[in-house]
Amino acid sequence: MTDGALKLEPRTSKAEAEEQFAESCRAKDPELIIQCTTKAIALCPGEERFYDRRFQALFLLRRYEEAITDAEKLMECVPEKALVCARI
Repeated sequence: MTDGALKLEPRTSKAEAEEQFAESCRAKDPELIIQCTTKAIALCPGEERFYDRRFQALFLLRRYEEAITDAEKLMECVPEKALVCARI
């Protein structure tokens, strides 16, 4: 017999990471983008979209050393982007 309460499945790291990424896509403030994508990367470090989005925000804020680190990680994840990143 159930009490009528819904049992929710625990959210996965991937789902939480996607939520953080979606939040970063809605954000206009580069600092918020960095915060959201950093959380997403911590939850799901293999997603190149997260590094790409954070890279763009870091570059916009002229935080070049951090941006280069993300560009390098992006090139590891997606070698096709190496040419784009190398131009920066």
